[in-house]
Amino acid sequence: GVLLLGRLGERLVKHHSFYAVFRTPEEYRIIADGELLGTLPVTMMLAPDMRIIFSGRRWCITAIHDDNRVIEVTADWAGQPPTFGGDCGVIHDRVVEKMKEILLSEDFPAYLDKDAKRLLKNARSEFRRMGFDRWSTCKTDKRSHLVATWAGTIKTSTLALALRAKGYRVENHDGFLDVSYTKKSVQPVEATLKEIASFSSNSAQRLLSGKENLMTEKFHPYLSPDLLLEEAASSRINIAALPELAQNIIERQRIMETPTYEHLE
Repeated sequence: GVLLLGRLGERLVKHHSFYAVFRTPEEYRIIADGELLGTLPVTMMLAPDMRIIFSGRRWCITAIHDDNRVIEVTADWAGQPPTFGGDCGVIHDRVVEKMKEILLSEDFPAYLDKDAKRLLKNARSEFRRMGFDRWSTCKTDKRSHLVATWAGTIKTSTLALALRAKGYRVENHDGFLDVSYTKKSVQPVEATLKEIASFSSNSAQRLLSGKENLMTEKFHPYLSPDLLLEEAASSRINIAALPELAQNIIERQRIMETPTYEHLE
């Protein structure tokens, strides 16, 4: 009745990091064209075609190798490197709903100073100019859309995974998705959203397809692939919410004319 550790288990539990009460992010090697750029602590789910900032430059992920803890990247020249900081964590649906309420309102909170009021006014102006006060989609280019999910991190990330599985390049923002595609074989976003609206609840395997980085917690390396998928489906994605989320977007969908961005001219 005694459970004994094997040789590998002995080595694991004797290491000082095994009993630490806090989680230390796993460090992945970042490689571009066979050259090692450095290492990056990974605290979130990553997937091919996602963008990351490393060494002050913007990179596009081409492949992720969990076994060797390697992320392959290529230089991404689209746009300017965004400002970034620490991980903001998981945002609740209610927080995003409040963001929408503030953008739709005409009132200014009493605690805002002059500069904050100016920024909020500009945000509301752009919000309405792009039509998000009435619609959930905005066409920003011939093959690019902004999609307002008006949902928190988990639901929005799940929709992002579903769209990536369909061949789109997706960047996840708070309550919004920047969706684009370059391959002619990829169908329009509208048609894909209709497909997602009819997704079944057992689509986790197809969504994740073994390509995403699922090892985000301390003891994830010791789990089997099936358990990793089950854990992700229970805590970091919400497949059951996909049909309703996609349907809500479809009902408030309108493909607008491409907006003019004066600061990019």
